[in-house]
Amino acid sequence: MLAELDHVVDTLAARIAVLPHGVARAAVEAVDAATESTTHGLQKANELFGRLLVEPVVGRFTRAALAAGAHTRDGERHLEALVDKLTGQYT
Repeated sequence: MLAELDHVVDTLAARIAVLPHGVARAAVEAVDAATESTTHGLQKANELFGRLLVEPVVGRFTRAALAAGAHTRDGERHLEALVDKLTGQYT
């Protein structure tokens, strides 16, 4: 059981490490804001997402995700794998 937990933690840490600059910090801020209320958390997430969109790497990533079908039904079903595949290319 401990080895399985270690694997999950290592995998999560590796995924966080390759995120574009500012993405992990924005996620933490949004979650922290949600402790006040869900509405406040969603407003904060929207604000932070808007700020990230002006970053060139985020724009390239977004275009690549759309080109790969992230917005389709199948893309949404496999979004985690799609994002994992693209993340390493845009860091």
